Amino acid sequence: LYRRREAWKDLVELLETKSGVLEGDDAIDALLDAAHIAQQSMQAPSRALALCRLMLDKDETNLAALGMMAEILKGQGKLQEQIVVLEKLADIEEGDAQVETLWKLHALALEMNDTEGAIGYVEKVLESDPKNARAIEAKIELLRGGEDLYNLVTTFEEQAKLAEGPDKKAELLYEAATTLADEIGELTSALEKLNEIQELVPEHTQSVQKSAQIYIQQQAYPEAVTAFEKLAEMQVDGEHQAGALRAAARLSLQHLSEPERARELATQALEMNEDDGEAFELLSSALDKEENYEELVQQLLARVKKVEDVDAKAALCKRLAVVYRDGLGNEDLFLNWTEEAHKTKEDPELVDEMLAHYRGADNLERVAPLLEWKIVHLAKRRQQKEIPALQYELGSILNRLGEKDKALEVLQKCVDADGSFLAAIYSIAMLLFELDRKEEALPSYQTLLLRFNELESKEQKVSV
Repeated sequence: LYRRREAWKDLVELLETKSGVLEGDDAIDALLDAAHIAQQSMQAPSRALALCRLMLDKDETNLAALGMMAEILKGQGKLQEQIVVLEKLADIEEGDAQVETLWKLHALALEMNDTEGAIGYVEKVLESDPKNARAIEAKIELLRGGEDLYNLVTTFEEQAKLAEGPDKKAELLYEAATTLADEIGELTSALEKLNEIQELVPEHTQSVQKSAQIYIQQQAYPEAVTAFEKLAEMQVDGEHQAGALRAAARLSLQHLSEPERARELATQALEMNEDDGEAFELLSSALDKEENYEELVQQLLARVKKVEDVDAKAALCKRLAVVYRDGLGNEDLFLNWTEEAHKTKEDPELVDEMLAHYRGADNLERVAPLLEWKIVHLAKRRQQKEIPALQYELGSILNRLGEKDKALEVLQKCVDADGSFLAAIYSIAMLLFELDRKEEALPSYQTLLLRFNELESKEQKVSV
C-alpha cells in the first residue's frame, strides 16, 4: 500500500521494522529494498548509508551493501571512505568483478595523487591476471613517472618472461636496458640486457646502436667501433648505414689512431653517397694522418670540381693550399690555391697569409693589390685604426714600383687619416722634391723641421 501511494518514508520505516523480525537473507533483502528506496526515491543518501551499515552488521561480506555504499560515497565525493569500502569489496570479490573494483580503486588513487597506491592496485590486478595488457601498461606508466626505477626495470624483465614471441620480449628487454643505462646509470647491466636481445633477435638494430653508445660512454672505443660496423651491416636504409660507417670512422680516427681503418670506413660511406660532406671530411682527415698527401690532393681536387656551394668550395681551396704547403712543401701551389680560395670567397685571413708570404719574398707586385683590398675591407668595417699604417706601406711600395703619382695620392690619404704619421710626411716631402714640385713640398719640409728631433735617423735629418 505504501509503495503504491509512494509513501517512501513510511515504506522505509516499515521495511526496517520488517527486517527486525526476519532472519538471514530475508532480513538483509528487506534492508536492501529500504536502502534502494532511500537512495533513489527519497534522495536520502545518508539514510541509505545507515541502512547499508545495518546490512553489514548482519553480513559484513554482503556485496550488494558494499557496492551501494561505494556508489553513495562516490556521489558525496568522499574519496577516502569510498576507497575503504571498495578495498573491502575487492577482498571479497573474485574474477572480473574483483578486477573491475581494483580499476576503480586505481582511478581513485590517481585522483588523490597517490601513485604508490595506484601501483599497488595494478599489481593486484596482475596477481590475478599476469598478462593483463592494460595493467602492465598502467604500471609501467606509473613507474616511469616515479623514483622507483629498479621496480620499473623488474617489471620490464618480468613481463619479458611472460611475453609471447621474441619480438615482444626484445621490446620489453630494450626498455629495461635503456632505463638502466639512461636513468639509473648501470651501464654494464644495460649491456647484458642488450646482448640478451641480440641473441634473441639478431636483427634488432636498436640494441646494437644502444650498445655502441654505451661503449662510447665507457670509453671502450674498440668495442664501439665494432658495434657500429655491425650496425652498418644490419641497416637496410642507405642513410642509416652511412651514419653508422661515419660513426665508426670518427671513433677510429679520433680515439684509436687507426687512420687506415677510418679511411676504409669513410670510403664505404662515400660510395653510398658521393655528396656526403661529413664522410669526405673523415676521409681527408684520415689521409692527412696517414701523411698520404698525394692521395689527399687528388681527393680534394676531385671534390673542388663537384662542389657548387661557395663556402664549401672556398674551404676546400684553403685545405688544398695547406696540404701543398705543409704536406708537399710546394709554396707556389700553396699561393695559387690560397688566391683561388680568396677569389671564391673573399677572406681577410687568406689575405694576411698571402701578404706574409709575398712580403717575405719582397714580391711588391703581389703585395700592392692585397694591401689595397685590405684597406678597403677595413674601411667598410670602420676599423680605421689599422688603415694609416697600411696606406703608408702601400704608398712606399708604389713609389718603389715607379708609380709616383699614385704613391703620393695614397700617402696623402695616410696623412689625412693620421696627421701625426711622420714617416708618411717625410715620404711625401721626398717624393715631391724628387718630382721637382718643390713649392708643394715646402709645407711638408716645414713640418719636418718643426718635428726634427722625431726623425728616425741621421740620414733623414741630413736629407731634410
